Amino acid sequence: IYGHLAFHWYPRRLREAVVSTQSTGNYQSHLCKMKLFLFVFGLVLLSLSSAINCDVDEVLANLTEYSYSLPVDANNLTYWRSRHLNFEVFGSFSNVEEAVITAGYYTADDQLVYGVTVNCAASTWTSTVTVQGGSGEEATFETGSVTCGGGTWDLWLKVEQPYLMNWIFNGTALQVGTVYIASKFRTRPVKVPTKYGSHKAKTLKITTTTSAPMTRFTFGECISYPEGLSCDATQAWVLTRSKYTKKLSVLGADNIYWKPNCVTGTDYFWHVQTNVHTTRKNGNGSSNCCCVDMETGVVPGGGDSATYCIAPSNYDDCLELCKPWYQSELYSEGDNDVVATIFSNYYSIN
Repeated sequence: IYGHLAFHWYPRRLREAVVSTQSTGNYQSHLCKMKLFLFVFGLVLLSLSSAINCDVDEVLANLTEYSYSLPVDANNLTYWRSRHLNFEVFGSFSNVEEAVITAGYYTADDQLVYGVTVNCAASTWTSTVTVQGGSGEEATFETGSVTCGGGTWDLWLKVEQPYLMNWIFNGTALQVGTVYIASKFRTRPVKVPTKYGSHKAKTLKITTTTSAPMTRFTFGECISYPEGLSCDATQAWVLTRSKYTKKLSVLGADNIYWKPNCVTGTDYFWHVQTNVHTTRKNGNGSSNCCCVDMETGVVPGGGDSATYCIAPSNYDDCLELCKPWYQSELYSEGDNDVVATIFSNYYSIN
């Protein structure tokens, strides 16, 4: 089934590249390879890449205080298109035993929507909300234990609906409890019992001790990850924070599909990342595609997603846009010679 769908979703010239392999050797051998590739590429078409196409990606110079305010009212879905938003903060530890990280999502008049504190010295986390029905009092929602580790840290706020949102720290969900919604046949996180839902939020604020300064902030309908990782390591990092059932399940940041496509058996990324999460700017269709440097996974032009990420009308658009970043020699180092052959044949006739 995947192969059948993939073949019909193929760009016309890529189908020609597939068929052209039949003339370069034994027909049955290449037919088997073609079927294998159709199956593999069908899975790729249904799996998605990550860490690109964010609204905001800002380097923070070891800051201990930072805030980001939404440019438009959170409840304006004409602008945002979806309530699903990711806020990600990255940092580093100089002394993990003294580190404390506090974050909060606030309304325009500075009322707490949902907050969390990670105390590495005590290996604990505590979430807070504004009491429902009260006059602005804040109260503890949940507490738990956490391992801060060392080196670097990352803190996410995943917003799904006004009262469905959760924090994630270093791959650990800072929230417990789920509820089964019979009418929708699905399990969801418990609602956050706050007076102000995310639809009334305006600003994310983060403070840290000097032993845990912030180094990067990203925001949007996207997933970000540390730069400098191999593609396989990036996939593992993303999966650790995902909704994968063996990881965080419904408390994860996003579906497991939003991960990079890798040249198997190497450290390299595919030069064209297909099915990147759509954004409010490129929201047409089911996915976007982006060009990346095969060795770093970084979008060209210093992360210029506006130029090198598109909502394609077909996959020819993606392959043509990303042609300058295709490196045949890197694909040839991989374990999947079918993938290498397909791209090679495509670009040899285009």
